[in-house]
Amino acid sequence: MNFNFVPSVVHMASVKVVSNLLQNSEIGKVLNDDMRMLNPLHCSRRDRRDQWELTKMKILEKLPFLPSFISEEVGKIIHPMHNEVMLWLNDHNLYLSHLQGQFYVDYSLFCWKTTGMIDREQTAKKIVHSENFDISHRFIIACTYFFMDEILSLWDAMQESGIRISGRQINSAVNLWTKLLAEENAKSMEELIKDYFNPAQIRQPRILLRLSSYFRFLPLEYRMGYFLNDGFGVQADDFYLCLYQMNESECFEFFRAKPVFVLQRFLKWPFQSVFIKLATDISRHMVFTDFKAILDHIFNDFILEGYNYFELFKEFWNIIPDHYQSEIRKDETKFQIWKLILNCDSKKPTSEFFETLDQFHFQ
Repeated sequence: MNFNFVPSVVHMASVKVVSNLLQNSEIGKVLNDDMRMLNPLHCSRRDRRDQWELTKMKILEKLPFLPSFISEEVGKIIHPMHNEVMLWLNDHNLYLSHLQGQFYVDYSLFCWKTTGMIDREQTAKKIVHSENFDISHRFIIACTYFFMDEILSLWDAMQESGIRISGRQINSAVNLWTKLLAEENAKSMEELIKDYFNPAQIRQPRILLRLSSYFRFLPLEYRMGYFLNDGFGVQADDFYLCLYQMNESECFEFFRAKPVFVLQRFLKWPFQSVFIKLATDISRHMVFTDFKAILDHIFNDFILEGYNYFELFKEFWNIIPDHYQSEIRKDETKFQIWKLILNCDSKKPTSEFFETLDQFHFQ
């Protein structure tokens, strides 16, 4: 199964433009100011969609020199790239909460991949090497990402300064390293990994474990345990990096056992471009409730949030076997919504179209 995403030259150029834009103080202020109005607790989906359109227009107005084909792509990826930043802050907020301030984000902190996702490893390394951050926080992130040299040097520096850290309730990686470094008669690394990374014994950590950093050391049954148990919040980029470390038979078994879990993660930007190919490959392992779950996910988590996933929704509908489509049509209220999407102009849905969707959705 081929699930590799290879960005186009236009996509990579647009990512470069947006990553530079995010560091522009004027544009950063526009985004930070607008984010105050986009809090899901105080703002409807309709308002969020409208606000993002206004934000996008404000930013593109500052870029009149761009060729139209680049500005069009830039307009598409401002939202998902900014969302990457919000997700990163959420995943790291326990020990980096001061970065958020009053909805202020220092975008210069982030390193980016050509796909448009944050390069979490390089960003983490940047933090670990910066003395602007507390040394214990740098140690936590070094453990989480398995930066061996930095773990050892930061540990020595903390010991010299009398700084103590308790890995308890942080995550398995910090627990493992504090045990290994603090106790002379500690078990071997392999034994500690089996002890501390057993998914059956791990509670939801306060800081997400960077599973891909340790994935190659885990026994096969542990590797699957992290994905087959829905309680673990494996971050999207981390999930893809784990997939690349699986062999073909391991991937096949995983996709067969958890098709909805896999497909939901390949709906996330920018990997949605390989979603249909992957969905076609694994659809034979899907049952009626799986197809329904994916339709609901595309609608609730992407279309209603303002992402143009209409064509993708239509293509996925065509993958669904006829007898399952007939079953879906029996839910007349829900299928009214699906019909609107299947028949809409996916290039430029109108605000009236979204209003109609919202009305049906909240009936």
